[in-house]
Amino acid sequence: MLIQSIVKNGIWLISLGLFASLSFSEESKDAVSGYHPDLTASEDSEQRSPDEYSDGLTLSSGPSLFEGREQLSLADEHTFSSLLIDRLEYSNGREENYASYKALAWVGKDYQKIWFKSEGEYKNSLQDTENQVLYGYATSAYWDILFGARYDTYQSRSDKGWLALGLQGLAPYWFEVDSSLFVDQHGLMLLSLNSCSE
Repeated sequence: MLIQSIVKNGIWLISLGLFASLSFSEESKDAVSGYHPDLTASEDSEQRSPDEYSDGLTLSSGPSLFEGREQLSLADEHTFSSLLIDRLEYSNGREENYASYKALAWVGKDYQKIWFKSEGEYKNSLQDTENQVLYGYATSAYWDILFGARYDTYQSRSDKGWLALGLQGLAPYWFEVDSSLFVDQHGLMLLSLNSCSE
């Protein structure tokens, strides 16, 4: 009973508000806002140039600017890239050669990046590898949400593909956190949590 009364009164108030807003004429809007077409036309014709006090310098011309190029660009409009090789080892033994690598790369802008993560081992031939391609979106100043695909190759068994969802960033006290959830085609889930501090 109470809910029905609230709904009826709410509908009545919304209808009243719509009626009042529709009946508010254009002339009364102009009177309230102080708009007068004759005054506006004269003010527009007498406006000063924004470059009046700049001695002829503008955003696209000047002694220290290149001609014919767009000059003004904001910080988040630039594309950046990074390559971090965390581990790169090689050992040449009498019976076998061993190598190991772990690398991370990204390319993109401040808020959106494409991430590449790869690690693997080599013992006379390529052994197990883990490769990820992820799309990352910055949710705050220090945290990114990632999603994409992971593909693992194995020497002793068949290769495997995963869907990936992750969260990575910088926690308080300078802890780098990298957490990922992987799901394969059979519904098997793998959770990976990594943290380090320098």
